[in-house]
Amino acid sequence: MIDALFTAATSGVDLMHDEFSGRIITTHTELASSLTVKESRIPREVHSLEGREAHGWFDSWGASIVPSGPLAIRTEVFDAPGMTLIRIWHTAAQIIPTSDSRSTALLPLGGQLRVLTEDGRQIGELTRGQLGLAGKDASYSLHASAPVSWMGVKMAGRVGAGVVADRETVVLRDPDQLPLVAVSMINSLFAHPEALHSASLAHLRTALLEVLGSAAVSARHHQVQ
Repeated sequence: MIDALFTAATSGVDLMHDEFSGRIITTHTELASSLTVKESRIPREVHSLEGREAHGWFDSWGASIVPSGPLAIRTEVFDAPGMTLIRIWHTAAQIIPTSDSRSTALLPLGGQLRVLTEDGRQIGELTRGQLGLAGKDASYSLHASAPVSWMGVKMAGRVGAGVVADRETVVLRDPDQLPLVAVSMINSLFAHPEALHSASLAHLRTALLEVLGSAAVSARHHQVQ
């Protein structure tokens, strides 16, 4: 690492740490400088919280959390009209979202999430490459027995091309791993927040809906074969 830092210092590049992937990313100094001054027209919220403050963050989003030990979270959020994107890492916990009029897609990044119904029946387990869908007004909970990272997408209307009904929650396993296309799209938006502004929002929302719908239909097709 010392050699890498020395090389960076003498060659006009910076090293940036991606806290979600754990990777060290090399960028040119000029690019790194420009990234620090660019701001999204739709604000991006970034938090690293522990204990009571972490509980408060979940409260602010209409969810309750029951940690299995000391609670710590790292979050990034785009909250735009008609669409909310969340990228989160947290320690072991049970999360109980409040049902609302929007649909939700769950995309795991690392670790494992168990998805349960309101009465405690297991719907399925989510790992990277899989997709969870919750229709509007659905009641469910998420359980992580170890630290886990995942993405949440909330949209007005239906997500998943009709695969999930209102008040229903499903876990889909797609052998083609199309959910990873959605993961790449959302990661790109967080990496380049200046791309998400009012002029492009409708098109990005439609593109993301199409990708999630394709993943859901593909997974359901494999399930019924």
